[in-house]
Amino acid sequence: MVITELQVYIQAVKTLSIALLVIAIAAPLRSSLWAQTSQQKNPTSPVVEVVGCVDRKEGRFELTNAFWWVVYYLTGRTAGLENHIGDEVTLHGLEVPSPAPSTPATSTEERRPPTLHVTSVEFMVHKSPEGVRPILGNLDTWVSYENPQYGVRVRYPATFGDAKSEYTQVQTNFAGQEPTTGNFIVNVSIPRATYPDSNFVTGAFAVFVNPSIGSEGTCKQFRTFWPEHTSSMSVGRITYSRTLDVGVAMGTAGSVYYFHTFQHGLCYEFDFESAEENGGGMDVPCSIQWVTEDNEFELMRGVLSTVSFPIPQFKPASTEATSQQLVPSVISFEHGPILERPLIRGTPNTIGISWKTTNADYVQIRYPCSKFLYASTVQSRVYGLGKCGAETDTNLPPNGSMSLLLSNFNSKPTDLVLTIEPFLDGVGHPKESKTISISAPVHAPLLQDNAKVFKPPVPATKADTLTGCLKQIGSTNKYWLASYSGWQRVVRSDSIDLSVYVNHLVKVSAVREDQAPDWIVTSLTTVSDSCE
Repeated sequence: MVITELQVYIQAVKTLSIALLVIAIAAPLRSSLWAQTSQQKNPTSPVVEVVGCVDRKEGRFELTNAFWWVVYYLTGRTAGLENHIGDEVTLHGLEVPSPAPSTPATSTEERRPPTLHVTSVEFMVHKSPEGVRPILGNLDTWVSYENPQYGVRVRYPATFGDAKSEYTQVQTNFAGQEPTTGNFIVNVSIPRATYPDSNFVTGAFAVFVNPSIGSEGTCKQFRTFWPEHTSSMSVGRITYSRTLDVGVAMGTAGSVYYFHTFQHGLCYEFDFESAEENGGGMDVPCSIQWVTEDNEFELMRGVLSTVSFPIPQFKPASTEATSQQLVPSVISFEHGPILERPLIRGTPNTIGISWKTTNADYVQIRYPCSKFLYASTVQSRVYGLGKCGAETDTNLPPNGSMSLLLSNFNSKPTDLVLTIEPFLDGVGHPKESKTISISAPVHAPLLQDNAKVFKPPVPATKADTLTGCLKQIGSTNKYWLASYSGWQRVVRSDSIDLSVYVNHLVKVSAVREDQAPDWIVTSLTTVSDSCE
């Protein structure tokens, strides 16, 4: 799954719009409390009843809501709460308003939550830090599958059924090839009861074989991959390369683990897909028992431990010996004219690129991250440009084309420099690379009636101080910074590796260029190693 920067920006706008709507609905109830947290006040009594999640930071107990934002600081009868960090509770108590600030706010720091003097506690859900182990049944009852043509045997729990779900649609992830869904030799669903009383919704297990990949080096690669989660893993005597892909939609987080192995001249792929409630929507996250990665790997290792590869009836053409004598090369790498749209202001400029190679299994297109220059992909197919920087996360077909959207928020035209490198047997050939340069014109935003004429972006006069939880946005170099008080910002940095601080509570100094969607982080301090 390729998440282009344009898609990320559109999703960011949608997410922010929904959040603002929720705030508007919840405001008449209580400005400091979002609708996802249950809270009641009796007009004849000062006692407040509230449901939320227990947390503790810097020796102080806190009650958080559906977005992990602090609703109350807790005092009073808090004995025993240390044994219920992360649990759902119902509290009764007296609200103590937060003191007025001694000085006017000078930044976008969130307002201090009020204090709840707790008079009683009801423990509702106690979460296990070990998650939920999968129910797989007795191995003797597992379904046995064998495909003599392609030489593969595998067993899986009898509870797995036909893969028919709105959440699960497993696609292949072979390097340099477009994904498919129909060429599976195994495709079964993983039912919700596999992880009972948890956030697990559904899943799927699929097996594919690709006879066109004739080398182990290429078989080890993936079309799209998460570099930090790409490695090798051995189960029994079989070694797999593996990667992870994730996505979020409609309150559900989806993930797919891909495993590749090369056996008897054939490339096999084993996919495990899962859809899990992500704690959004109306759920208080601590009311859900989360499935951990260890729980997922217990299932995956269990199934993979049954895999074996008898000699297949299908005889693939031998290519490894021949390919060792070949050198891949790029025949052409070109771009068309830039299609500017002066009559449709606010629309990014479009340009097409195409490439042809010989003796290549796949190619990588890399481009440096340029300040205030954004390149995204428009295509009917499901491959895109990949992330910017020295390393990419996408292996493209050896011959292909795509349309790019260019948004240049600099004050003058800026060059987008693309370099294509061919790969054979999983090995790159940088000497055979070609480079093209595209001059991106300055982006003109949409004009409203009586609007001012567009001016190039001007850096902010001073940095703002922001505190929030840092979350990765897909496979891009951008991140969400979400505060406990409700706002979210899209942030990135040209000088700090923000990936190190994902899922940390951080305080940053950031500037925003006029008309640009991102905040640029210039300095960062860790407040806590966890957002919880």
